[in-house]
Amino acid sequence: MIATVFGVTTDWLLGRSETIYSNESIKWSEEAFDKQLHSFWHFYLCEHHPEYAFEERRHLYYSLPVRANIAVLMREVRLISLYWSMYYAENGFKKRGVNARVKAFFHMSNEEAEKFKPPGRKELERADNLVRLLMLSKINGKNVANKMPVYDIEAVCHQLLYEVHGVK
Repeated sequence: MIATVFGVTTDWLLGRSETIYSNESIKWSEEAFDKQLHSFWHFYLCEHHPEYAFEERRHLYYSLPVRANIAVLMREVRLISLYWSMYYAENGFKKRGVNARVKAFFHMSNEEAEKFKPPGRKELERADNLVRLLMLSKINGKNVANKMPVYDIEAVCHQLLYEVHGVK
């Protein structure tokens, strides 16, 4: 279950391999999330990040570590927070009017709108990281693959091994 959530190989998790990600481990993680996929998530991905929305395109644009980061963050970030983050960025990082756009998009009732609060700092940070990972760079008008994860599990693991055991 841990390997599936984080998209890592079970052999790496058990210390039997140096290979942290494989096509199979990432695919299992993505498929597990896809089974839980809500229609709004599917709509969001198709509308804003079609390169990730369709499995056959993912491997062309996203490295395995980036796909693992995306799979973890999609489980952690509420869709409403993702839209809040997106509208906030579109609004020049000014909060004014962002709540109204989110409430309108999700067709909130008056009661729901009164209870709605923008995401907290940590959730907003996760949502921002997810948006950054999903967005592709453009060079000469063409989409370019996103190779760098936000959370580098390998680097953290190697740092911990060095600190604990003096092993590089």
